[in-house]
Amino acid sequence: MSVDFLVAAARGGRAPYAGPPNLKIATLGSGWAPLPFHLLRAESADADVRAAIRAPGFRIAVPPQDTSDELTFQRVLGFYETSYARIRDNGGHVVFGDYDTIAAALRGGEVDYLFGATTKPAGIIRHIGEGPRRIRLAEMPGDLMRWLSDSFGYGRGIIPAGTYPMLQQGPIETTFMETIVMISTDVPEEDGYQLMTALLRHYKALAATQAILADFDPATAASRLPAPLHPGAARALRQLGFPA
Repeated sequence: MSVDFLVAAARGGRAPYAGPPNLKIATLGSGWAPLPFHLLRAESADADVRAAIRAPGFRIAVPPQDTSDELTFQRVLGFYETSYARIRDNGGHVVFGDYDTIAAALRGGEVDYLFGATTKPAGIIRHIGEGPRRIRLAEMPGDLMRWLSDSFGYGRGIIPAGTYPMLQQGPIETTFMETIVMISTDVPEEDGYQLMTALLRHYKALAATQAILADFDPATAASRLPAPLHPGAARALRQLGFPA
């Protein structure tokens, strides 16, 4: 399993992967565990992220370096023509750490923004809204989301209203990382068919054991794919009445 933009990069031979394209990557569909990016800000901080990220004193917490979340934030910085070095030179501050660390930095006032991808609803995100500091869940800017999707293959979706009652007043549009189940093109069609058939027939049971899988929808499993659907998976979807 991996995420959409990394699968697209590997199959296309693009950063962070070096070397020729990996054309043996096929998929068993997308949307197995959608991971929305959460952009949080202190209520007192500038609501215009475009302006804030380049302004003096910008302070943000992000997951550890060399993670997919942090790589994404590097791309956000590139889109806004800035960098970690420029933030620091401009009197700002960046905190790297696990979610407990970065959540504590936002709740405690060490930073004014937090950026990272996790499940929804995430207990650690909900907990941020229960502290004394007033925090808001912010929408990702539309031009940024389009660029991340068009340039790198990220998904896009909604954190529904009521997901985090203390943090939002309505639905929040944001960038998503879609979880992809990969399979080699060397796997025979029949084997891919049997595997995909089993997954489709039992995906609700999987969600009962792993709540993160509850958002999987067979009707959209063949959409927004960063690599081709395995022919066996396509046959399974069609046979069970889903688009492929």
